[in-house]
Amino acid sequence: LRVVAVDISERACAVATANASLNGLSIDVRCGDLYESLADLEKMFDIITANPPFVASPVSPLRTTTLYVDGGPDCLAITRRILTGAPEHLVQGGRCVILGEFPNIGAATLSTADFDTASADAPATLACQTCKQCPQWLQIFTGMTFTMVYAQAHMQTAAEYSEDRTSTPKEAEEWLQSLTDHGITDVVSALLLARIATTVPQYLTNSDVVCQHATWEAVDADESWIEDAHRLQSV
Repeated sequence: LRVVAVDISERACAVATANASLNGLSIDVRCGDLYESLADLEKMFDIITANPPFVASPVSPLRTTTLYVDGGPDCLAITRRILTGAPEHLVQGGRCVILGEFPNIGAATLSTADFDTASADAPATLACQTCKQCPQWLQIFTGMTFTMVYAQAHMQTAAEYSEDRTSTPKEAEEWLQSLTDHGITDVVSALLLARIATTVPQYLTNSDVVCQHATWEAVDADESWIEDAHRLQSV
């Protein structure tokens, strides 16, 4: 088993190296911008995992961009690059798992009338539906299938998201305007699982994108499925 860790921050790489050493682990830690530091690797990966910067923050001269927080005005500046490069670095059937915040998942779910029943072996702790229509920002990634794991209680409207991440009405108004300008109606904390498709369902073509919504019931907005060992195992 070989593990390669990449971060653009030299400090983060130093911490990762120290953690690996303290725990007796052998990890190839590389400092670089996503896939750029992997050019010398001949083998492809079975799985890529990431927890990239994901906060949908406006570009403004009044605020300083934070490297490990800001995901661009639509949450997806880094996430989009990870998904774009994944097929070139994953084996057939490989997976890319991203934990972060994602826009317009609720809008896509509510506007999709054509659902297919999930497979019988779907996790018992999750309510799964597969739809032919993904959020628009996912539709460009053909040849991949996606599963979004999230709780409805964790979804926020653009207005709620703006108010939750600002301290003054003026800041909230600026954030909301930025989200609106980028077509964002809602944001949800979720786990995105992308698979390099090995087969395509008969009702789809090779250019279609399959998106499965795997939802669970959270007690409140602060409850995380990561804290539930049984649910985590199902995912």
